[in-house]
Amino acid sequence: MALPATVNQLGLLPDLLAIIFVSMLTESSVDKILRFSRASKSSMYSGVAADAFGGTGHNILQACIIINNTGLLVVYMIIIGDVLSGTWQDGFHHRGVMEEWFGEHWWTTRSAMLLFTTLFVFAPLISFKRVDSLRYTSALSVGFAVVFVAITAGVTIVKLMEGKIGMPRLMPKLDNQASFWKLFTTFLF
Repeated sequence: MALPATVNQLGLLPDLLAIIFVSMLTESSVDKILRFSRASKSSMYSGVAADAFGGTGHNILQACIIINNTGLLVVYMIIIGDVLSGTWQDGFHHRGVMEEWFGEHWWTTRSAMLLFTTLFVFAPLISFKRVDSLRYTSALSVGFAVVFVAITAGVTIVKLMEGKIGMPRLMPKLDNQASFWKLFTTFLF
């Protein structure tokens, strides 16, 4: 979700280097998980981390998982709010799907849409006793992600052919201290 913002802040070349670096970290992590899972007494991810890094490593892993999941939930809620109820940008209101279909009502507002989504989508999904119960919804979400990529690629190709998209910046643009801090926050994502 943060990749477009990262490319916007870093530029194309540093972003490609960041992607390569993160892929190397991911490969190293998967290698460690596979190596320690064979020798571990536990088949749980947290148990493997405890065997590999001790109690402190286990606690750090659990804290990182909580922080990561909370951040992703916030990002998803922002995206859901923007898509369903719209957003304001530079004094202009971009209508959301629900506003376009049904008009402006109390139940098409951002807070109502997020409340309904939380109560009728997220709450049932987190109520399953076993994680493997989410396999169908996970497959559905992967399918939606593929559709999203296909639509985005199609729109991009059309815009490129029409000449409405310019060449992306290759390097970051550092004008002042604020632009440096934007660059720094990009690395946090």
